[in-house]
Amino acid sequence: MRNHRLSLLLFVLCLAVGVMACTQTLTRGDDAITETPISSASGSDDNLSLAEACPEIDMYYRLDYIHEVIQNTPGANFVHTAPPGAAFLLTIHGDGIIDSNDFENLIEVSILGTFADCVLEGTGELSAEILGLCNEGVATLLITEKWESLTTTATCPDQEPQPVNIEGLFTAPEDEADYVLSDEGSTRVLETNFGPLSAYYSWTLRECGPGLQPLP
Repeated sequence: MRNHRLSLLLFVLCLAVGVMACTQTLTRGDDAITETPISSASGSDDNLSLAEACPEIDMYYRLDYIHEVIQNTPGANFVHTAPPGAAFLLTIHGDGIIDSNDFENLIEVSILGTFADCVLEGTGELSAEILGLCNEGVATLLITEKWESLTTTATCPDQEPQPVNIEGLFTAPEDEADYVLSDEGSTRVLETNFGPLSAYYSWTLRECGPGLQPLP
């Protein structure tokens, strides 16, 4: 019975793999994905002020991150979420180059689900590489996320908890978007809700302060 239940879990997850892959492959102009740039700024954009220019020295920024994914299939439900306060870090250099080389950028994502009469619990580590360019106060970011690890355990009635290997069964989003630096809280949202998958991702850019500068 134990092997049957675990086989059922892996089968359900495999059915969802094609759908989960859509969170990566449908980030470009597909009707199933809603792409929303959110501006929190107010006022006129007629003139480019100094505050709207790209940094002249290295500046640190953070991307506040929301990751909420729900998979519903017959007999099974799985949810993975990033914790409140999750964020990735990046540097906008004085020459306009953007990267995340100075930061590990690992976020722990919780995984919780049910299948048949069993419970699946675990965590995963999600990393992000951030690259881009800043020009005239607009930072164009390419954010590539990757699952570094997944550790999950299935618990079924009258049985000892069993580890379940689901490596490779989840994909992570890749997205490119423009952020206006003068807009504190400039946000990019990706949403989808079709078939067994409901997903919501958002990245909000905020300035942290100057990076370390070499001594004269």
